[in-house]
Amino acid sequence: MKQTPVAGSEPFPSASAAWYATFVFIVAATLAFVDKSVIVLMVQPIRHALMISDTGISLLQGLSFALIYSLLGLPAGHVVDKYRRREFLAGGVALWSIMTALCGLATNYTELFAARVGVGIGEAVLMPAIFSMLADFFPPKSRGRAAGVFTISTFAGGQGAFIIGGYVLKRLHGAAVAWPVLGTLQAWQSAFVIVGLPGLLVALLVMTVREPIRQRGAADLDGFDSKGGEYSLVGFLKSRRNLWVKVFGSFSFTAFAAFALLAWLPTYFIRKFGLPASSAGVMIGAVVGPAGILGCIFSGAFSDFCRARFGGDRGRFLVLILSFLVCIPCMAFLPFCATPSSALATCGLFGLFNAMATASMPVILQDLTPNRMRGKVTAVHLLLVSLIGMGLGPLVVALLTDRMFHNDADLPLSLGLTIVPGLAIALVLSIAAMRGSAGTSENDGRGVTTESTSGLRRGA
Repeated sequence: MKQTPVAGSEPFPSASAAWYATFVFIVAATLAFVDKSVIVLMVQPIRHALMISDTGISLLQGLSFALIYSLLGLPAGHVVDKYRRREFLAGGVALWSIMTALCGLATNYTELFAARVGVGIGEAVLMPAIFSMLADFFPPKSRGRAAGVFTISTFAGGQGAFIIGGYVLKRLHGAAVAWPVLGTLQAWQSAFVIVGLPGLLVALLVMTVREPIRQRGAADLDGFDSKGGEYSLVGFLKSRRNLWVKVFGSFSFTAFAAFALLAWLPTYFIRKFGLPASSAGVMIGAVVGPAGILGCIFSGAFSDFCRARFGGDRGRFLVLILSFLVCIPCMAFLPFCATPSSALATCGLFGLFNAMATASMPVILQDLTPNRMRGKVTAVHLLLVSLIGMGLGPLVVALLTDRMFHNDADLPLSLGLTIVPGLAIALVLSIAAMRGSAGTSENDGRGVTTESTSGLRRGA
């Protein structure tokens, strides 16, 4: 089953094969975000059923998932870089879907925590496998568009969790449901089962994608030391540590802000405006979801344009910087919105520009990383995003509410005090990373290597 990387002289797959694979990856990633995010709609019933605080809920939303997701990311990245990725991805989809359904069978906090850990185990393979395969389906000149279209899954999944979860809860009317074999489950438990089980069909869909040939590109030329020896992952990152600290830092604090908002946005509308969970979920999904999708699509084309026009990787960082300049004022204003409509408009604008930043991240990583290290570098990225973003983002909001304000009604202030500084740090690091990037060569997609301004400077 081991697959040996080949030289960059191989042509890239056909456009139809590449875009079909992208469609399947979008379906799989959307499912992943639905499965891990649907819990945010069940904050109130889970708190009531299991008798836990906001801090306990935040651990279920973030740390229970992020901890194992992070720990298994590097082993998953190692497998992705050495073996066939399709089967590995399909197995992960099946596993996290089963564990999501098992969340619905939990009868206490420990069982629910353990099931959420299981979801993290399955999803640990997702992004390393997909990012690695996308880079082998698309040449550098069109990776921005591919990454932008794929990142639709982030927002389709995150907001789909609100819409699907809200719809399911609304249809269940909060009543217990008698299931064959499973017995009687409460509405929040049934919601987990309903969103989890369809993933087994998606696992079969993944198996229809052909494994692409591994390509060699510009960053592969930077994967060797001064004596011609191949860098290890640690050696590669250390050789450019100043740049990678800024890149990983920027991405991590962007995730910190995004996950803090995602985890508590429905509860924000419930507590501030008195909306029911089902209505809040559908309303948020209907506004923020389309805004995010539009941002992803625009980001891809804009990223490719900036790469060609403003100096390779430096151009790609411009997309990040622009997004932060809009997102920071939005989140500073959110705690003071007086009506649901003004809050929705603010979140919609944030969703549009935050999507631009999120869609830029995978293509920046692909451009800067040798093929044989893409899975592992993606895993490092996901480890940091998981610990800082998923693990700390929701937790910091909860701690501010529980320990600083001692009042559930002050959740809006906790959101602002968490998200705005996170985005400000990401902005500063992105500007510094842009200044530290420079140029190398790329495979143009026809099996030849051409000179371009994309890449990074040694020792930057």
